[in-house]
Amino acid sequence: RGFEVNRTGGAGARRLLQVERQVMTRDDTVPEALSRHEPMIRNDLLLLFGGQRYESLESREGRLNLQSLALNALTQVLESENEPSAVEAVYFTSFVMQ
Repeated sequence: RGFEVNRTGGAGARRLLQVERQVMTRDDTVPEALSRHEPMIRNDLLLLFGGQRYESLESREGRLNLQSLALNALTQVLESENEPSAVEAVYFTSFVMQ
């Protein structure tokens, strides 16, 4: 599922960040857990994406850091709900900044 977040960039310019993500797991119980808690996960990821500085996402390192933060957000939600949390990676399948 995709995310669109309005951001303020340098000099107060309005910016848009559009992200689609996929999750990798080898645990067959994790996709169902992700689905059960999708509203909470979407909320946390929208807050995470919305809190990023536009300039920091222009570099590869910035995007890799955001992937790591997204993975942490997913596992924190699952763990807080006592769900299986064996998520190995979050991949951005689309990443558009305007």
